Amino acid sequence: MTQLALSDVHDEVITGFSDLTGYVAASERNITSTIKDNIKEIRTWGAQESEGMQNLSERLQGSQQGRIYKGQVWDVIPGDIRIIKQATRSLGSYRTVTYKDSYCTIGNSNTWRIIRKYQAPGDNGEDPLEQLDQALNFFMKVEYGFPILCN
Repeated sequence: MTQLALSDVHDEVITGFSDLTGYVAASERNITSTIKDNIKEIRTWGAQESEGMQNLSERLQGSQQGRIYKGQVWDVIPGDIRIIKQATRSLGSYRTVTYKDSYCTIGNSNTWRIIRKYQAPGDNGEDPLEQLDQALNFFMKVEYGFPILCN
């Protein structure tokens, strides 16, 4: 009878260890699955954060370039401007700088705007950018009543 009792205890211990091993394996699978889900979520957050930082960087760079939109002045990439038609039939001029007004669209906007294209002749020895600066200062003075100094 002792041997039968030991055999029953042995079977119960083996069954208990087997059940315990199953519980541990199931728990391990559950923990592994949770960790994988967390890793996937963290990677998604990282990608979203990276995209957000890239957009922020592009906006910051655009604001540092100083574009023209609603009264603000900034550098416009030539591909952003699409000339539609000439607004005036003849060239205007101030001192030695000639200009021509045209209708255009800028960027993704379908709103027509007027753009003034300036051209300074390069044969008089004066710096064309200085000529342009003087002409722009004159036009700003006419529009606003005082000179705009840019250095």
